[in-house]
Amino acid sequence: MSDPFAAALDALFNAPGTAAAVYQPDYGEPVAIRVIISSLEDDASYGGGQRTRMRGTVLEIRRSDAPRIRPGEIVAIGGSIADGQLVGGDPVLRISGDPRGDVEGLTWFCGTEPLDE
Repeated sequence: MSDPFAAALDALFNAPGTAAAVYQPDYGEPVAIRVIISSLEDDASYGGGQRTRMRGTVLEIRRSDAPRIRPGEIVAIGGSIADGQLVGGDPVLRISGDPRGDVEGLTWFCGTEPLDE
């Protein structure tokens, strides 16, 4: 008997708006994963009435692929693994801030920033 929740999660992570990626933890080997990619756009206000538009990329990652994610770790969209090393990727993103888990504990929501900034 197949798990309907696992099947639904697999379908979500293979739908449009997803991508193959490689997660590189601070310690250990890189891991091939799939991610759901979302854009974040928000207005922020500062003193004196100044406003700025903040943009970023949010990745949703299955906890079964990456049980622990820490700020500063790397996700390379479209990257690959060769000889146990992360190779390529465009874009290559750094996890920024603390990842948040979903209510069911199945996925992480991770804010990111480009690695080269």
